[in-house]
Amino acid sequence: LSDAMSYARRSSAPVAIRYSNTAEQSELVSGFKRSGEALSPLVDFDLEAPPKYIFITYGRLLSKVVEAKGLLEKDGVSVGIILAECIKPDSSTADLVMTLCGRVKRIVYAEEGILSGGAAQGLLSSLNERGFDFSRTDYRISAIDDSFASPTEPCDLYDFVGLSPEKLARRISEI
Repeated sequence: LSDAMSYARRSSAPVAIRYSNTAEQSELVSGFKRSGEALSPLVDFDLEAPPKYIFITYGRLLSKVVEAKGLLEKDGVSVGIILAECIKPDSSTADLVMTLCGRVKRIVYAEEGILSGGAAQGLLSSLNERGFDFSRTDYRISAIDDSFASPTEPCDLYDFVGLSPEKLARRISEI
């Protein structure tokens, strides 16, 4: 967090830094490594030989994404995770994703935020501006689709909005 705060103080543009309001689960993050300079995303895979499918996420949803990855790996699906530490500006994440174009089959950005105008759509826009070839690597978003997530029956809220581990796993592997 100190690298992020230092960067934010030097920046002339607005900066959004992801940090949780509870203690981060160290066992979840322990397998991640920085993909580049300070504030570059963390990854849990080898950048030289990336897996076929990649999740991008941030914040508390990481635990659900890790569970989804486990479900997929049980079925023999190769999956990696990019953990975005700085969601705005998203240039370091966009730069990393550009290096994966054509090397991975699908990227799913999973966020607890709203679909319209969220971090995942911001990254989509950045990728489009950089010339990302969406025909070579599919980019999908799993986020809350402009609703207030108000189920009429008792249920798991993550499942209701499509962010449960099972629904995330289905989203990355569906045709």
